[in-house]
Amino acid sequence: MMKNPGVIAINQDELGKSITLRRRYPNDMDIWSGPLKDGSTVAVIINWADTTGQKLIQLSDMGFESARIRDVRTGNDLGPMSKTFTQNIPKHGSVILRLSETKEIPKRNFVRFAAEKAEVVSPAHLKQVGDIKVAAGIESEGKGSVVWKDIPGGQNGPVLVSFDYINADLPWSNKDHSKLNFKRAAVMINDDPNLKFQVHFPITGYTWGDVYQGFLVSLPLPNAKNTIRIVGLDHSAPDFAALSVEVPAAPAATTPKP
Repeated sequence: MMKNPGVIAINQDELGKSITLRRRYPNDMDIWSGPLKDGSTVAVIINWADTTGQKLIQLSDMGFESARIRDVRTGNDLGPMSKTFTQNIPKHGSVILRLSETKEIPKRNFVRFAAEKAEVVSPAHLKQVGDIKVAAGIESEGKGSVVWKDIPGGQNGPVLVSFDYINADLPWSNKDHSKLNFKRAAVMINDDPNLKFQVHFPITGYTWGDVYQGFLVSLPLPNAKNTIRIVGLDHSAPDFAALSVEVPAAPAATTPKP
């Protein structure tokens, strides 16, 4: 891949900005993107599934309503796209795209729910970090949890949930030890085992005092009011400061005719 001239050009772009994780679809795919010097955007879509297949890509995950899309590896111009498009991606593979002629989406609206307003189940506990409290001590194998209740949902399709959390569990002696620089946790919706999702939360920094804000995960919230429970899996979960849920924008007010 690194001998591909299109990929090399992206890697050596003079702006020098790294791509960032825009949205994670648990057990399905990751959406990464970042800006380029000429004003276009590079996007990397990673298929986490065990099968090759068509992926429905939401341009809104990268902040756009529409864009002209080019496949970086092949050089093929896929043409202008609006809202969604599909890509065939090999299992555990990726596609690299260049987006130009982009139109940005309106600003998203989120409602925030702090950890101190959630139910924290022992041995998990609230811990003061700076001027906020975080839910800490969510141990492995379901020992302890943090539960948010009355979370709005009921929309068609998955809902964008934003997590503020801390994960400074660095690999020992600078070795990876198969951790891949993330902590895995289970996010369960409405305590339904059929709505239990494994989420990988990346390292946020070197200390347990720095909160990363805005880690986006796509989750189903089928009811008007839902619960979101986070438990540890094979290791302890990150510390959580809050979650926020995207809500539809309020309709514009209209002035009655005289």
